[in-house]
Amino acid sequence: MSKDEGRTKGKGKGERLEGHRILLSLVLLAEVHDDLLSLSDARRLFTQPQIDEFCARYPDIPFRDGFWGKGSRERAMKRRAIARVKLERAQRYIRMLSRIPWITCAGVTGSVACGNAGERDDLDVLLFVEKNRLWLTRFLEHGVLWLYGIRRFYGGTYVRDRICVNYYRSDDNVDFRGEGNDLLTAFELVMIKPVINPGFLSILLGSNRWISDFFPNLKIPSCSGPDHPSRGMMHYVLDALDRLCMMAQIFYMRLTGHPYRDAVLERNRIRFVDPRRWDVRQTKLKRKLDLYNV
Repeated sequence: MSKDEGRTKGKGKGERLEGHRILLSLVLLAEVHDDLLSLSDARRLFTQPQIDEFCARYPDIPFRDGFWGKGSRERAMKRRAIARVKLERAQRYIRMLSRIPWITCAGVTGSVACGNAGERDDLDVLLFVEKNRLWLTRFLEHGVLWLYGIRRFYGGTYVRDRICVNYYRSDDNVDFRGEGNDLLTAFELVMIKPVINPGFLSILLGSNRWISDFFPNLKIPSCSGPDHPSRGMMHYVLDALDRLCMMAQIFYMRLTGHPYRDAVLERNRIRFVDPRRWDVRQTKLKRKLDLYNV
């Protein structure tokens, strides 16, 4: 295993990665999250020969009632039921943002999108926004969700069913290759549940065709990015306002003790991550993979 734990590498340029090893990684990743991997998800992402090879190579991994994994099926089904309820709630909340004119697409990510949520989990959201409008959009999004009392803020002790927008990205650059672990990133992308402008998902997947190296059975369309016409003088005014919002918000983070140094804070990309949780997840996955000499 490389330093980038959990990454599954191919044999060479132009070759498919070993599907059975990738499938094994997803099954073990589900176990890390007290979940099971369903046969329906596997068939969506992998070819039947890859699934057959996985079953032949790892016969000790339990397969019961259409699910792989050693966890409790009853517990997994309960978490999936919770996730369905939370997904409906997140979709309702996200639609409140549809009047912000620069949001190109908004979707649910994380445990809720993957169908593996607990009662106390928050609602992770990803926003794609017009170029040079991220910080202005973030300011308005905070205001809207704060008014309804459904926004999660740093330091808050009550997070259940609160919206946590942990990723903002401009819609003209949606290639996620290299965003941490490529396999886990690819899986998170294919599990996104879009709410505002679901058609943008085709553009997202089409801009990340490298995902097919991991999931050869996934149908990836060929689509071009959105076209935003020029808006004249107001366009430059909004550019300046967006820069002002960026400076003000980063200053506020510093003032309130927000761990912004662990975040990505760029003009057209904002990402909030908890490196401790990420490291714990990666370490657990690596230990499980080591048991199979992967």
